[in-house]
Amino acid sequence: MKTLFRSAALALAIGSSQSLLASDFTVTPLLDLRWRQEVLDSLSANRALDHNYSFGNLRERFGGDVKYSWVTLHVLAQAANSYNVPNDASFGAGSSYYSLARNDTAPSMIGLAELSLIAKPTAAITAGVGRQVIKDGGEPPTGNARIDWIQENRIAERLIGPWEWVNVARRFDGISGSYNTSQVNVSAFGARILQGGLAYADAFNPLDGVQTAGVSVAARPGLFLPNTEIRFFDIGYRDFRPVTDSAFGDNLYLNTLGLDSVGVYPAGPGAFDALFWGAYQSGSYGTKSQRAVAFLLEGGYGLPAAPWSPWFRTGVNYASGGTQSDANVHTTFVNLAPTNHKFYGIQDLNAFQDLTDIFFQFMVQPAKALKLEVQDHIFRLSNNRDTWYFGSGPAANSAYGITARAGAGTLSTNVGNEVDLVSTWTPMKNTSIQAGFSHFEGGSAAREIYPVKSVTNFLYFQAAFKY
Repeated sequence: MKTLFRSAALALAIGSSQSLLASDFTVTPLLDLRWRQEVLDSLSANRALDHNYSFGNLRERFGGDVKYSWVTLHVLAQAANSYNVPNDASFGAGSSYYSLARNDTAPSMIGLAELSLIAKPTAAITAGVGRQVIKDGGEPPTGNARIDWIQENRIAERLIGPWEWVNVARRFDGISGSYNTSQVNVSAFGARILQGGLAYADAFNPLDGVQTAGVSVAARPGLFLPNTEIRFFDIGYRDFRPVTDSAFGDNLYLNTLGLDSVGVYPAGPGAFDALFWGAYQSGSYGTKSQRAVAFLLEGGYGLPAAPWSPWFRTGVNYASGGTQSDANVHTTFVNLAPTNHKFYGIQDLNAFQDLTDIFFQFMVQPAKALKLEVQDHIFRLSNNRDTWYFGSGPAANSAYGITARAGAGTLSTNVGNEVDLVSTWTPMKNTSIQAGFSHFEGGSAAREIYPVKSVTNFLYFQAAFKY
């Protein structure tokens, strides 16, 4: 009888512990599918190359979160493919996919995009280690919808970002964490940057030597100023790849120290918004000392309660340029490893270097599931002793990642004007369909570099599903 009792007690204890474990143990599958067709009538400096072409991108991410108590194991694999990639494109994403895929006209790959352990021991503390997404300015939301939209769409990823627009994207191996309350947020990260972006070959393998680390401290709205968040940030960046040493004579060791503030202020039937972001960059740029600046000044007025919720915004984004003839000091702001597609026109013609972008933005929401946006960008060189740059930072060991289109001091400041129209329809919770059109009218600088074709058009259709 005692043996039977002991066996029953043991079975009860085991059963109770398994029930407790089951209550704390959850598995969440993840699926992210995306298809996009791109049609380009691109820039051209050579009549023998194809400036009018179309190609498609397919991307599937699949994995899941395994959570026990306050610890989560996050796993996400990626399979991606581009088809009909031209082997003689004059300019644009098609030529980059082809060249960075080692001349593969239908580049494809499968790899481990994310593998991280995430701990959330308290409501305020979050920490992650492993392969992950890192965004500068990507702190947790404040709870104010307009401030959070501006932070996510106009600040986050300016200097460090996952570059999600392109088919491979960018990931990081490292650590990140934040302490977040209703009054303050402190965030930090440190990571090495992986290959990816437009480069299918060796994607998610480490670059030969690109590292970044950052810290930010944000005072939440109301702590210092009503309806205003103020944030200090500091980002370190090191690029010691052979391709960098070859181009600049030595490594890049850069430190970017900055401040930004975002405010939304009720006025009449709507609200004004204001954004300031400023940064000072120091360190070493190859054999030179780095001394450069960048800033954003943006503002707008929106009517969230009115029909169609119209919102108009305008501003200027400035990154310094400089003469390359100075043997001791480099004054061109360095764009680091950003997601430029979010900020400087959807044709991706610009890097945030020697750039002045005066923009106008108008957004409406005719229906709950439909959003429309129009942007107009006036692009100028900040310093005509410098040049016009494009690119979104390191993606492969074979290329630095930011390209100068012409020799320093050879161009006028008039780059051109770009108008973008984007519509997004969300028919169901997990599904979005997007279409975009862009027209770029090249100025005198564009006509000098691309005499065959300096007026361009870009059209795309995209469908995405997330679960």
